[in-house]
Amino acid sequence: MWNLVKEVYNFRFPYRKKALGILKLDRIGDFLLFRNFLEALRSDSTYKDYEIVLIGNSLWGELAQKLDSEWVDKFLWIDLSKFEQSRKYRLLSILKIKWLRLEVIINPTRSRDFYIMDFLVKTSGADEKIGHAGDFSNINEIKKKESDKYYSQLIATQGEGQFEFYTNREFFRVLLPHTKLPKAPLLPLEPRKIKEPYVILFPGGSASHKCWPASNFLSVARSILTHTSLNLIIAGGGDDLIVANLISNPLLDTGRVKNLAGLTDLYQLSQLIGHAKLLLTNDTAAVHMGAATGVQTIVLWKGDHYGRFLPYPEKMELPVHTVVPSMLQRSDVVKFAYVSAQTVSKLQIEDIDPSDVEAKIFELLEKGFEFKGERS
Repeated sequence: MWNLVKEVYNFRFPYRKKALGILKLDRIGDFLLFRNFLEALRSDSTYKDYEIVLIGNSLWGELAQKLDSEWVDKFLWIDLSKFEQSRKYRLLSILKIKWLRLEVIINPTRSRDFYIMDFLVKTSGADEKIGHAGDFSNINEIKKKESDKYYSQLIATQGEGQFEFYTNREFFRVLLPHTKLPKAPLLPLEPRKIKEPYVILFPGGSASHKCWPASNFLSVARSILTHTSLNLIIAGGGDDLIVANLISNPLLDTGRVKNLAGLTDLYQLSQLIGHAKLLLTNDTAAVHMGAATGVQTIVLWKGDHYGRFLPYPEKMELPVHTVVPSMLQRSDVVKFAYVSAQTVSKLQIEDIDPSDVEAKIFELLEKGFEFKGERS
């Protein structure tokens, strides 16, 4: 059986000319900082006549098909959990990619991993394999040295500390030297459907160490309801329902709070965020939805991956504001963060003071709303 599997892995269908695959398997936030480059790829003089296939993470599949079908001819989705746990699913996924008979496959992700991304590039059967030169976030030096050989071209970009959108831009500047590239992430908005102005609270996240306590969100929610005329919407995925209930249930008698956790898909969530007056969120994909729709966004952040995903660069001129633990407010913030927080910061999200959060919220809201009384 193992010999048969190896034969399948090594077998190559004849490639089809002008068939190009983009391999993008990271999470939702990474996709939001990447997706605008699909339009540039589609319009480039070299690739405009190619069939473009996006081989993507099923987490954001529906969102990509809704937004990017104009730039992508075909989609192939990979469920990473199944890929890691099921040999049958892994084998079928490999066969599906081989059957695309790609001439070119592109893996633009900086933090490549050996056992999924690089493995799929190796077994794709594509004639030309283009990838990012990469870092060591998800791969060790020995494995990276081996998988670098899978690629016919590796594109290097600036190293640690570069914002992820600019890393993507630098990659595509090498790949598409004569094509105009986007300057900032952007999500389209439909006409507003909810008439009453509202603030969104997004209390969930991909990891518990990134999630501010529900009790703090509740305290801030009470303050917003007391001192403004704004309604509140609690948003999130199905996994966020418990924490969303902890915040919304004590406030239901006000008649000004809706709990929509688990009730929206990613596209609906982007529209909900895009028409909000303000978004308060943990460090998760909602941050990048707020940025890409131009909404005043406050992110509760303890310094993880400093510079790569947060803070947003000032030159982008997007309304994303970070509230951080007191340690990161010191004058040596950049030195401290660069040394100890390029990956997972040792600081605690609980150390963010609710009074600092409220101060930032009211600073932004005062620009457009009358308050009903003095704040404590």
